[in-house]
Amino acid sequence: MKKIIDRIFNHIGFYRNYSRKHEMYPHVHLNSEIQKALSIDTSNFKLLINTELTKQFLLEDFSGLPESKDIFSINGKMLPCWLESDNNLEDDWLTTKSYYPLYFHIVKTFSTNKSKLRVLEIGVRTGYFGVVCAKAVECSLLYVGVDPNIYVENGLELASKSFESIRSKKINYDYVLINGLSNDPHIQSSLACSGLFDIIHIDGNHTLKGKIIDIYFASKFIKTDGLILLDDYNFHSDIVQNAINRAFKLQWIKSIGYIATKRGLGVLRA
Repeated sequence: MKKIIDRIFNHIGFYRNYSRKHEMYPHVHLNSEIQKALSIDTSNFKLLINTELTKQFLLEDFSGLPESKDIFSINGKMLPCWLESDNNLEDDWLTTKSYYPLYFHIVKTFSTNKSKLRVLEIGVRTGYFGVVCAKAVECSLLYVGVDPNIYVENGLELASKSFESIRSKKINYDYVLINGLSNDPHIQSSLACSGLFDIIHIDGNHTLKGKIIDIYFASKFIKTDGLILLDDYNFHSDIVQNAINRAFKLQWIKSIGYIATKRGLGVLRA
């Protein structure tokens, strides 16, 4: 696995920035750090939301946002990432403007005046967020996605086909898809050597321990002025908020924001 990942990273110059402000192999401290987080009593702890962190992204009117079907299509043809089965689930998360169209606005606003953007996503599904980023930014973009490819059969293949379709139209777009779990030491080591990211989107393991692990590593891999985005802030019970609480108490993150997307979006600065 590690050799395969390293060959891919070398192929696109992923090791170019080897200088890091954090330890090279943070997974060495995984057990003690995660156990410390899991042992924290958060019963009397209340999240302190910093409204300044998300002020630039807030919208009173969503009418100017693109439709989801426009984001996930090229010349009127839906990209492979679009699954009609997702469109027919219990809620309208795939089509509502308060989800991916709002993500489009967030990424577009954040990337304005940047010459390049580096994005890491934990939990790719079929590539929805990667497509949003590719469509939203005008600068050079590198997207890296980590997913075990078990929640949606051939999800990474659908993502790859979608990204290839976009890359045929957008020359300054590159991507890497890693088949595996975000807590795999080989994957963590490769990411630790890759340079820091501007945006890290977390939508992977939905257990408390899984979220804590992903936040911990995101805090190591994010730039000082970067954003960690946590999907499902108001979904899957209070797991996301609970994990954020623990990360904040251990000072893995310095500031917490919130955006009222369809399922709620936590916005963190490390």
